[in-house]
Amino acid sequence: MQAPAAWSISTGSSSVVIAIIDTGVDLPNLEFAGKIVTGCDFVNRDDSAQDDNGHGTHVAGIAAALGNNGSHMAGISWGARVMPLKVLSSEWQRLLQRSFRRHYLCGRPRRKSDQPKPRWPLAHIPARWSGR
Repeated sequence: MQAPAAWSISTGSSSVVIAIIDTGVDLPNLEFAGKIVTGCDFVNRDDSAQDDNGHGTHVAGIAAALGNNGSHMAGISWGARVMPLKVLSSEWQRLLQRSFRRHYLCGRPRRKSDQPKPRWPLAHIPARWSGR
């Protein structure tokens, strides 16, 4: 991992907001103290995107947990802020994991030519916002 070398150049900026599109984020978690910007809970249709599963919090920690605070962990961009967008309930997250395992681990194609080719790289999947 080359994160320590990168941190000698920059630890991120509070002008950067990373949207965590997952099961939410544990809002009172000290790793995100002062870093949470108002997000949205599309599951319960409110502004409190509290994580009820832990997966979104884990993802947010990798991206932007505070560094140099004695917690034995640091996100890649400690300075960035986090916008939690809860789009998965704990139940849906488990269903998606099982579906993924079934499809890709149990029924994966035997030949490379049989594997589906993605239309876009994951970072370039177009998103549309239609409001609430």
